[in-house]
Amino acid sequence: MAVGLDIGASYIKGGIIKDGRVTNFIRLPTGKTKEQFLATLTRAINTLAKGESWVGLAVPGPADYARGIILDAPNLPVRNFNLQAHLKKELNIELTMANDAVCFTLAEALCGAGKGKSLVIGVTLGTGVGGGIVLNGKPLLGCGNAGHFSRMVLRNEPSKDHFFKYQTFEVLCSERGLLARAPGFNSGLEMANAARNGDKEALVAFREYGRDLGLGVGSLIAIFDPDIVVIGGGLSGNWDLFESEMRGAIAEVTSFKAEVVKHHLEQPGIVGASLLRGINYK
Repeated sequence: MAVGLDIGASYIKGGIIKDGRVTNFIRLPTGKTKEQFLATLTRAINTLAKGESWVGLAVPGPADYARGIILDAPNLPVRNFNLQAHLKKELNIELTMANDAVCFTLAEALCGAGKGKSLVIGVTLGTGVGGGIVLNGKPLLGCGNAGHFSRMVLRNEPSKDHFFKYQTFEVLCSERGLLARAPGFNSGLEMANAARNGDKEALVAFREYGRDLGLGVGSLIAIFDPDIVVIGGGLSGNWDLFESEMRGAIAEVTSFKAEVVKHHLEQPGIVGASLLRGINYK
């Protein structure tokens, strides 16, 4: 049994994990200020970790995961904050922290779509594009931040995106990358509903999106030669709208025969966070 928490821009989700299953699930508003955020996190830990000495946290970057420090994370109300030291002082609890996409990949590798596979690549599609690499059941972390596929350049063209100079995986395959293809829609969900109702502009946008996604995934397959690539995040719910174009583009990039599948777990961030105990960043 272990406690995992998935910290997001809107909600902190958590649960007690038993045999790969989430029990005692909670979802609390993250808060818009540092004080609200820390109060919510404290409440979540006190609710789930009674009698426990350790919790695992899935946290969006950038962060110094080895030391438990949240850096300049754009979607969290804390900056350059040592969360590990704070929780040790206030709650006398230890933590291990990892990127949320790494936690996603670890969960799917050990308990989900990649169970039993040697090399698992995870790609998360949502507000941004995240990634993780799990080899023989352990996350491949490099110097602590391996898996930032978001920065992989897909087109050597200037980008108007605030965070990226060129047309990267994230610029093209995040939600904002999807919406840029068909101005007038306010969310990926709105565009998906329109596409399923036959809106031609939305359908074309998803086909173009699928092709760029396939170029990115195909490049990862060519580099890593994995057993499987597991795709998750909110935009993966539109699998039916982009799968065909994605697979076509992958085949153009590489002849390597990795499986490419949608995620299996409902709360992979929580499950992955609970599996972080003993992870060595050195």
